[in-house]
Order: sequence, then structure tokens, then C-alpha cells
Amino acid sequence: FHNFTFAYNPRTLGVATFDGLDEDGYPYQFGSSITNYGDFLTTKPLDLSPYDAGDSLYLSFLYQPEGLGDVPEVGDSLILEFYAPELDQWFHIWSISGSPNHPFKPVHIPLTQASFFKKGFKMRFKNYGALSGSLDHFHIDYVHLRTLSDQGDTLFKDFAFSYPLNTLLERFTHVPWDHYKQSVENKMSNGIKVKVYNGSNSAENYQNGQISISQNGNQEGTFSLSGFTLAEGNINYNPNTLYTSYHDLSSGYEFDRNKPGNHQEFEVKGSVSAQFPNLNSNDSCQFIQGFYNYYSYDDGSAEAAFGPTGAQSMLAVHFDAYEADSLLGLYIHFVPSVVDVSNKLFYLTVWEDNNGIPGNILYEDEAFSPRQPTYANGRNNFNAYYFNGNSKVAVGTSFFIGWRQVDPIRYNAGLDRNIDNSNQIFYSVDFGGSWENPPFLGSPMLRPIFSTALDGELGIETPSSASYLTYPNPTTGMIFVKSPFSDEQGYLVYTMQGEQIMSFEGEQGDFSALPNGYYLVQSIKHPEHRVKIIRCD
Repeated sequence: FHNFTFAYNPRTLGVATFDGLDEDGYPYQFGSSITNYGDFLTTKPLDLSPYDAGDSLYLSFLYQPEGLGDVPEVGDSLILEFYAPELDQWFHIWSISGSPNHPFKPVHIPLTQASFFKKGFKMRFKNYGALSGSLDHFHIDYVHLRTLSDQGDTLFKDFAFSYPLNTLLERFTHVPWDHYKQSVENKMSNGIKVKVYNGSNSAENYQNGQISISQNGNQEGTFSLSGFTLAEGNINYNPNTLYTSYHDLSSGYEFDRNKPGNHQEFEVKGSVSAQFPNLNSNDSCQFIQGFYNYYSYDDGSAEAAFGPTGAQSMLAVHFDAYEADSLLGLYIHFVPSVVDVSNKLFYLTVWEDNNGIPGNILYEDEAFSPRQPTYANGRNNFNAYYFNGNSKVAVGTSFFIGWRQVDPIRYNAGLDRNIDNSNQIFYSVDFGGSWENPPFLGSPMLRPIFSTALDGELGIETPSSASYLTYPNPTTGMIFVKSPFSDEQGYLVYTMQGEQIMSFEGEQGDFSALPNGYYLVQSIKHPEHRVKIIRCD
């Protein structure tokens, strides 16, 4: 898996990652405890017939276990093999056992066996580990086969971005275009993080970098990245050193709010350099700053999976939107990992903000309309979960989205470990009695979908009728009913056989004296509206 996010402080942009997922991002053996060979990365056939051992052919590369992924155990391994074409045989050349994360280490291997100096020579890396998900990670970089090398020639001289840029906005990676263009405050980041690595074995002078923004080939604006800031205030970049710097973009260019249309995309390019030759592909990076119909904290890549455990536990993610509006549903990325939970049930939930924690429930799926985690095709894809009846849920500028799950097992939502918004994640194992933040860092891959001018383009229908919100459901006693109508007069309660057994006014009904079972709550003023309630201890 070629990616820019799984390694920990890589020396350059992009590594090859080995794990238990196939090329489509699905486990090789989902739901099993099998360990075996997983990924294979094989070169095209090479013609080494013009060379021999006297040409000092060496293979160099960097490797790292775990990174930001899963730690490989001692019984796991990363393996290098060479292929002798005339013998039609692969030979074990090098391997390393699993271990916790450490900085990238160099490996430098001479080619000396005569059977390798043939036309059709190949090399391959493969991993041995768990095949049930994104597990037991190894990463490699700078794979380089070259002549006239020697045992001490392990320097990878390059100046490069370590990670790509992913947003120019403060806090969010995406926001709806409707919300952005109607905002009046500057929303550009006041501390965009830039990581660069000086791969030279000598101190190198810094130079200024740049961020440029364009659209459809037309330049929109630029930012200068101070070389002094990039070098963390040093006169030079020290040898073989990683630098992390933060740059304020809040007093310069802003995305043009006057652009027409229901969504926008801007091409953003970052560039850095030092005063020595380096690979151009590593000293620049590009991404699309997209404005669509949702907010997101994540960069679109899940390095891990998370979720609460416990029957009826709740997961909530806080958002401070640019403006009050209506939600249509959630985008969620579920990670296929270890145990297939696609047959488990959950209820989409939206909460008001109650002094920084989830408060009153604004929406929860009906008891007979639960959802199931769905694994989208390909890596890091999201599925849209729209509210029942295509209903819209009005929210203020501060709200929470998430779910209440039926089963005690972890449901494995995606976690982006490159951006930390863990203080916006909350979970409860006592039906909302208390809320806690998680003990790990990262950003949740849950995104609120807003009703915007994109609705028509996306084929999202306007709801045909208002919906009632009832909670908790199932209930052990009290239920709360929120009506979309201002003229509500109260409610009648029926058995499933149609017998009226009680009534109540206001938003609260006491079911504690009723036997366990199913009941219908019907509006007196709007009798066409009924809600099923489950009473259980």
C-alpha cells in the first residue's frame, strides 16, 4: 500500500506499507486468527547480465515497524528475497522480526552471487503477520539498487517534506461551501504544521518555501513559508534531522467567497528546498482543498480503528459549525479489522451541546430502523447514512453526531492518527449518564452531512413529512417525545393489539408501570403520526 500517512516521521513523502489487507483494502482472512504471508512487492525483471560482483552492486533501503499503524509481534517479519532466473528460484536474503516503532533504519546489501547477474533478475519484499485486517505494519522507503557502492554507503541525501499538507483551514479539512462563503471571519489556519527532513550528512542553509493556491490553472494566491521558521529558528538545517514548524496563514490570502456554484475545489501546492540538489518529487506536495456538503476533522486516511465497547454504549463527536443549519445524516468510515461487525446494529444519534458534552437528543433512529456498519469498496471510503425518512435535523453551531450501539463489541470507526482532535471525541457506557474523552490521539472519521445547495446535485430529496424524536428507546421507564409541531396537545399510548392503555401531556411519559413489550405512542393533534416504543427492564 503506497501511502503518505502510515509511517512515523518518514524521511520523505510516501512509503510502501505491508499489512494484512489486500489491494482493495479488505482483509486477506477476515475474522480469522491466521498468520501467513500477506503483501508482496516485486520488481519488474531486471537485466543484470552486464554486471558482476566486481561492479559493487548494492541494494539499499529504509525500513520501520509499526509507524502510526499496528505494532508487529516478534513472530511477525518483513522479508527480502532475490530471484535467480536461470535457477527459477527465490532466495532468502534478509529479514527482520516485528518490534515496536523506531525511526527508519538503513539496510545495505551487496549482490555477490553469480546466479543473480542474469537477465530476468527480480527482488521482492513480503511480510508475515496477521491476515485479518490492517495489522502488523512494516514500512519501507528509498529502495535503491546501484553500482559502484560500498559497505559504508548508506546515506540517503535528500531534502524533503516528511508529510504532505492536508488543509489550509483552521481545525477542519473540509467544510460546506455554503457555510464558508457566508462566514465573515478569517477561517485560514493560524498554525499550519510543516515537517521537513534534511537528509544530508552536512549542515545545509535554509531557503524560504511557498504555498500556492490555484483553480482551473489560474493562480489564486500564495503564502511564503519562512526558511528561518522551517528550520525552527536555526541558522542551518542540521545533518539528518527532522524539523517541525508552524506557520500563520490567517492574515493573508483567503479562499474567494464570491465564487459561484454549490461546491468549490482549489489546488494547493507546497514547496520547500535547501541549498543542495535533491529529488524534486520529494520537495513538493499537492492536495485539493475541497468545499462540499460536510465538515471533517480527518485527512481521509485511517491508520487505526476505534469505538466504545459495551451494550448500549454511545459514541459522540463534537463539531462547532460556521453557522446553524440542518443535517441530513453522517458519512462514516468503518475499518474492516479482525472481527466482521457488519451484522451488528446501531442507531444514528444527534445531540445538542450541553456545556461541552452531549445534551438533549435531537435525533435518534427509530427502534425498528437500526443501521449496520458497512465496509465500502476500496481503502478509506465513506458510506453515507441518511436520517430516516430523508428527514432534516436542525442543529445550532455546536452539536454532536454519533451513534448508540446495540452490541458490546467495538465497531471500528476509522481513526486518522496524523491530526489530533481527540478532545472532540466522547463516549458513554452508561446511556449518557457520563461522558469521557478517549485515551488516544487522532481524528474521528465521522462527518456530518449538511443540507446545502448541493442537495439537488446529489439527488437528496426534501423530506415529505416531519418526524418525531423519542428517546430512550428501548426504555425502562420514562420516555421523552419531541414533536416537530408547535400545536401538540399530548399523546395516547396503545398496545400492539390496538387497546388504549394510557395518555400523557407534554414531552414526558412514564412507562415504568407497563409490562415489558411493544407499544404505540400516537399524537392526539396529528393522529397520522405514531411511534413504536419498546418497554424492557
